[in-house]
Amino acid sequence: KRKLMDESKPLPLIKFAQQVQKEGHSVYILTARNTIIAPTIKNLLAKFGVTARYVFTVGDRGFDIPTYKAEVLSQLARSYGQTYFFDDDDENLQMVPAEIRKIKA
Repeated sequence: KRKLMDESKPLPLIKFAQQVQKEGHSVYILTARNTIIAPTIKNLLAKFGVTARYVFTVGDRGFDIPTYKAEVLSQLARSYGQTYFFDDDDENLQMVPAEIRKIKA
């Protein structure tokens, strides 16, 4: 956890999260990390003034993580309507379901 707080440099995505929050939208985080890291992610975001409404962690599943991420995104879209997925990784963007708008950060 300490390494994430000290060495993580996700500034492009944090800038997007700051902008989204400033516009009045909710910020959700979806990560392949394990559940134990969720509080650390929230603390990292808080250092930059971003409040994540929820941190979805799918790393505990241990298998077929892209499919599980797609399921989480689909559920968010069903629950909240138009959903946007920002990521800096082309591979992650490819797994996004069609009903989700995806943007490379």
